[in-house]
Amino acid sequence: MLILLQWTFFFFASQLFFPVVHGQCREATLEECWRTNTIPGYNLAGEGFDVTTLKRKGAYIISMDDVENSANSTCILCRNPLLGGQRQWLPQAIGGWQVFPKCSINLASVLYESSTDLAEAFSSSIQNDWTVGLGVKKKVSINVVVAGSQSQLSQFAMKKSTQDRFSFVTQEIVCKQYRYHIRDHPTLKPQFVERLRSLPTIYNNQTRTRYDSLINIYGTHYIQQVELGGRVRAVTALRTCEISLDQLSDHEVKECLGMEASINLFGLSSTSASQRCNTIKQNVLSKRNFSARFSDRRIEVVGGDISLHTDLFFSSSKTQESFRFWASNLSSLPDVISYSLVPLHELIPDTEPTRKHLQRAITDYILKRAVAQQCLRCPTGGWFSQHTRCKCKCQPTSQSTSSCCSRRRGLSSFSVTIHRSEGLKGDPWPNPSDGYVKVFIGAKMRRTRTIMNQNNPRWNEKLDFGELLLTPQLQLRVEVWDKDIKWDDLLGSCWRSIFATARDREERCYFRHGNIYFSFKATCSHQLSGPYCRDYTPPRN
Repeated sequence: MLILLQWTFFFFASQLFFPVVHGQCREATLEECWRTNTIPGYNLAGEGFDVTTLKRKGAYIISMDDVENSANSTCILCRNPLLGGQRQWLPQAIGGWQVFPKCSINLASVLYESSTDLAEAFSSSIQNDWTVGLGVKKKVSINVVVAGSQSQLSQFAMKKSTQDRFSFVTQEIVCKQYRYHIRDHPTLKPQFVERLRSLPTIYNNQTRTRYDSLINIYGTHYIQQVELGGRVRAVTALRTCEISLDQLSDHEVKECLGMEASINLFGLSSTSASQRCNTIKQNVLSKRNFSARFSDRRIEVVGGDISLHTDLFFSSSKTQESFRFWASNLSSLPDVISYSLVPLHELIPDTEPTRKHLQRAITDYILKRAVAQQCLRCPTGGWFSQHTRCKCKCQPTSQSTSSCCSRRRGLSSFSVTIHRSEGLKGDPWPNPSDGYVKVFIGAKMRRTRTIMNQNNPRWNEKLDFGELLLTPQLQLRVEVWDKDIKWDDLLGSCWRSIFATARDREERCYFRHGNIYFSFKATCSHQLSGPYCRDYTPPRN
């Protein structure tokens, strides 16, 4: 499940709708082309690509630097309106070059309730169905991540999910500047062709390494179409139950992180969101920013000059200046923000046996690197949600929520065990005491039964106080009484501070006549620890 919050702003904008401009291109002489530069990002398609990491391999499948049309010894020269109308040459492999002269920048804040949902969202940069011809979808279950399974942000989220119950918030801005595709029947790189020719004509355990070697160099696919520009993406990991302890929801944190990023980038935000978030900051976060309180974060920057990058969303200073600098050079330093992929085996003719063998090798490689989400066990009495992967559900109680989280810090279960007294002196000698015990905690009181005619009574009675909210100021008072016909006599009392204990804490109080032995135990609610049950402790798997 994901929740989207989006602010839209316009960079260099003077209008709300920005037309696509097809690069003004013409045939030119080779001499004209040699006097100019290539279009920005000309070599960002035609490259090998690993769909499991969502990363380019740096090894080229398609020849992307051929300037000359061998049929008539001409080249293609285009005008780039983003760079002051500069003339730039277009490689022969490229077709459909388009320019987006104005860039609308959307700041989107999205909440993902599992690492699997997050990883799947990252693969949405792939515009086409990359599984066509591979049969991958039929071989994986709902909890398995295939595309992007080994990407850095996916690995960050997957690792977190083995440590605790997390949700994830992303802030993302995207600026699209160019688009182009690879023409039909492009010229392949000679090195790649040689690799294909050297593949064995059979595929088995002995020959698999030869196919794996090609995949390790060139990846699983090649990039057939690209959209170029820039993207900044932040992923913040939120401990679901720790947020609940602060009486917050992950939706509120997502909204307020988005509000802070919007103010930092553009100086703008929703007024109602600002008011809500400022109230939470004052009452819950001790005036800290959300981005400082929830700072378990990874940043990914694509495109632009990355040498001076700070955190473009949540940096403490010069965020707008850094953002404008980054956005201003995307037209000359674009990178891939979305793309279409073609499996490598599609480049081999149908008649060649190595086509189906490479297809199988790619499928095996992808499935081997697919990642099954490891879910933490639910607490006792809990169960996994049918709708959200790895999300636990529980029957709500006074101490825990329907999401199996403790309701608030300080929650404990408390009991006192009254053991015995010695040497009590209630009624005048030789009459023995008729003793009982009262225990007070705030407005709560519990008492034992009365033991008649005994100066050394043994109660061994447990007094259960149930749910108790621990604080450093909280104390219990123990009173020993002698029951009489008219009114009861207080024989002695004492106070003790209360704190969480791993086992029963033995205590002894002395009176003018006699004493009392008792013990108490305060057990923190699940996921809580510390002397007053205020510290969050992740569950153990």
